[in-house]
Amino acid sequence: MTRYLSPFVNRVLGRSSPDILVGVPEQDRNNLLGTDTFASPKYTLQGESQAKSSTYTTDVHKKATHNHELRTVKQRKRKNSLWGTKRSRNATPRPFLSSCSEMEWNEWATSESGNLFSNEPNACPITGKYGQVCDILAFNPHTALVVLHFSQAAPQIEAYYALKVFRRGPQQSTASYERRIRAEFTIASSLNHQNIIRTFELVPIGNDSLGACMEYCSGGDLHSLIIASDTLRQEEADCFFKQLMRGIQYLHDNGIVHRDLKPENLLLNARGCLKISDFGNAESFKVPGEEEVHVSSGLCGSTPYISPEQFTEPEFDPRGTDIWAAAVIYIAMRLGRNMWKVATPLDEGFADWMEQRKFKGRVSWIDDICSIESRKVLYSMLSINPDGRPEANQIMSSRWLQDIQCCNAVAPDLS
Repeated sequence: MTRYLSPFVNRVLGRSSPDILVGVPEQDRNNLLGTDTFASPKYTLQGESQAKSSTYTTDVHKKATHNHELRTVKQRKRKNSLWGTKRSRNATPRPFLSSCSEMEWNEWATSESGNLFSNEPNACPITGKYGQVCDILAFNPHTALVVLHFSQAAPQIEAYYALKVFRRGPQQSTASYERRIRAEFTIASSLNHQNIIRTFELVPIGNDSLGACMEYCSGGDLHSLIIASDTLRQEEADCFFKQLMRGIQYLHDNGIVHRDLKPENLLLNARGCLKISDFGNAESFKVPGEEEVHVSSGLCGSTPYISPEQFTEPEFDPRGTDIWAAAVIYIAMRLGRNMWKVATPLDEGFADWMEQRKFKGRVSWIDDICSIESRKVLYSMLSINPDGRPEANQIMSSRWLQDIQCCNAVAPDLS
């Protein structure tokens, strides 16, 4: 297991300080908070003008017009859904509520993990490097996600990290267990973008388990924010959507699709920088240097974010699944709820959508929450025929996205 350890940890702990983005090495700060430059698309959305230059730079240099006050958001437990009732934001210093009982946690932490999270000094090399557990973010049969707090007086270091422990199935072989983890880690650790969660290292945990040390986002997740806020105002939702599309464009440009985009997998730091997380279902659709797109098959993701062709087609271009999910996420931010539970004609909400869009008709709740420019983009992203959906770089070059001014979280002068 020692082959998984790397000197990266020492660089993190040696350079971190309380006044920077916690859990991120200093040399990566500018990259995480800076601008992104993308290649211009070959095609444009219907009604949009063709880009004049071969490259374009996003508008993060525009003066930010808003902030996201995520430190004051009361996060809700994951069991709440966008079909439930909502409450107003309430102040609380904690970004998350624990997702399991103390008894459940203690039983697992002292047996399956080999007493990994003991507070005894020098109990485990992982806690020695990354600190002690200070919060439990998620706990289920497949994973345990915790926050580690590292504190040092001289030199002064105050750093937080997220540790995702991959739990081994009762009858799971070592080969199957390691294959599952390495598939996710290989993709996640290769990504380096402001709107993608940073995965630092794969480390041995307790009794033959593995865990991934990641960047910690203290602002919670987008799902919790929507539940707590009822609805997000347009300025705020547009900002998050543009950040999401930046991340998707980066993934697709690198031949990777996420295939499980949903608000629960979109994390936020304290300033409102959105980061795509959880690459357990991600896959590569194109080998670097090749133009051929490898098709995907089968259902993947969480309803209602699964695109309709996954229910009806044996094979499909997987990029369209991310585009569909991103549009559904935007609607959830603006309406505070999902308009359908599953994208099939058996769902009443989706059947209504199909009927209204059969002849490219307008949908009232889209018109209520969208400007003219954003309607064109969302209608195209939610095309039932996946061939009618735009690619990520086309969306980024649309007039709507170009006019969106992101918050101070992504402004380069705050790095």
